Amino acid sequence: MHRLGTYAWVMTVIATLMVLVGTLTPPSEMPKDIPGSDKLHHFLGFMAVVLPVCVVYPRSAIWLVPAATGLGILIEFLQPLVGRGFSVGDMVANGFGALAGGVAGWILHRPVKRAIALARR
Repeated sequence: MHRLGTYAWVMTVIATLMVLVGTLTPPSEMPKDIPGSDKLHHFLGFMAVVLPVCVVYPRSAIWLVPAATGLGILIEFLQPLVGRGFSVGDMVANGFGALAGGVAGWILHRPVKRAIALARR
């Protein structure tokens, strides 16, 4: 799973960069018509940060979920510096998204591993 692990880390880095851009861009520069709720965006963004690596390396959830949650908390404290509001609700959505990504990764690890093994036959 070495190559798959590399892809997972690349996807996690890309998701993290997307979350950083999306959460630290001043509101005047953000599109106004993005469908879905703000909390759903936070949840899905942090789920996307954690999920790829946890699918390949499920034990990484032990440190990656708290790290992503910590990043989400840090972002909320930085947002007022770019003209955005501080929100405890966003922190909660970030944390639950990271947790959901870790749990989903743990659950999906074996089926993905089996599917890859079957595809290589």
